[in-house]
Amino acid sequence: MMKLNNITKSVTAALLVAVSSVVIAETVTVDATVTVNNAIDFQHTGTLDFGIIRAKPSTIADECAVLGLAANTATATLSSVAISTLCPGGAGVVAVIQSVGGVPARPEFTVSGVAAFTDLKLELPTTATTLSAAGLPGGAATFSVGNFTAYRTSGITPGPITTTLATDNSGNAAFRVGAEIATHVAALAGIGYQDTAPYAGTFEVIVTY
Repeated sequence: MMKLNNITKSVTAALLVAVSSVVIAETVTVDATVTVNNAIDFQHTGTLDFGIIRAKPSTIADECAVLGLAANTATATLSSVAISTLCPGGAGVVAVIQSVGGVPARPEFTVSGVAAFTDLKLELPTTATTLSAAGLPGGAATFSVGNFTAYRTSGITPGPITTTLATDNSGNAAFRVGAEIATHVAALAGIGYQDTAPYAGTFEVIVTY
């Protein structure tokens, strides 16, 4: 009888251990989401306007005359540029470009909607833009606009910028762009500059992060 009781106790203990080791689990499924917004609020006002000029193309190949419009409005409005990459042959005595009126202006750019103190990449054109007048035949003299520069106008320390534009404590930034304008570099352009509709062209400014 004692032996049977011991066996019963052993079986009971084993069952208790088995029952106590059972784990009851519940599983729930949770969604994970994220929203991407890589957009930058990048706007501009105004145009790059060199005003009214007097111009004459050179009869010598790769020779031209250049005026510079600095991005910083605190500097002289327009200035003659003696050495420029826009003139492979240098400034000669034949080509002419002179400011004679109008109100030269720089476009103003603003960036917003970015985190505070963020470094943005600024890309200005690396090749010259051609300004031509509508209605003139092929071979007519054109202008080249290049050597673009930028000047930061917002924040505590405005100043020249090259490839990096930093936002302020509100995630905003503002800057202006200037450039040089050169007369036609081809030898004896078929048709010289005409007193006609504005010579115009376009260029791109890119901001990324």
